[in-house]
Amino acid sequence: LFIRNVKGAALTAEGELLRQHAEAAIALLEAGEYKLDRLRRLQLGELRIGASDTVARHLLLPMLEAFVAQYPDISLGVQNGTSSELLHCLRQGRVDLAFLSMPYETEGLTVRPCLHVHDSFVAGPRYAQLGTLTPERLAGVPLIMLERQSNSRRCVDAALLEMGVSVAPEIELGAHDLLLDFAKIGLGVSCVVREFASEALAEGTLV
Repeated sequence: LFIRNVKGAALTAEGELLRQHAEAAIALLEAGEYKLDRLRRLQLGELRIGASDTVARHLLLPMLEAFVAQYPDISLGVQNGTSSELLHCLRQGRVDLAFLSMPYETEGLTVRPCLHVHDSFVAGPRYAQLGTLTPERLAGVPLIMLERQSNSRRCVDAALLEMGVSVAPEIELGAHDLLLDFAKIGLGVSCVVREFASEALAEGTLV
């Protein structure tokens, strides 16, 4: 690798070739260390989030806006689906975190409650004269609810059954915001998340 002479040493042709490769390897290592440091500082990377349409619209949007402003170089991905679909994505590693409507079996996962919600029955002005609806009276009004496979719907059905009431909705929908829209035009009484219906309730378009 070296040729010794009276002035010291010089690289041979082989030594020069090795030096070039060594410099390239060191540059790659330094670039890797730099990227790792940026990852640690949240200046680089990817975050994949699973959320339903409703959660994405009512809960995530302001959070994502703040996150992007604070960490502009983090690539964001949002996977849409029901709670059961998103739990499956989470277990498969297709998302890094997911917003689920509990309860679910979450063994092996870290769970952090982020919002306590209340299922409420709402209606448009056409049904305002009904006043407070008891569980028994629910069976006598046209109901609009989420599809049976949704976790929110299962929880509401179970709660009503505990009170001795079984309901058969006239309309079943897959999107929470449609529940609000259908109730507003007087098609029936909708079971919604009160926290996500606050604007319509405050305006008086729903009661």
